Amino acid sequence: MKGQKGKTIRKGKNVKSPRKPY
Repeated sequence: MKGQKGKTIRKGKNVKSPRKPY
């Protein structure tokens, strides 16, 4: 959720991985 274009909000599991665009 750190400026990941809101993509991390959908996955939720990639929130810890800033490297992933998801």
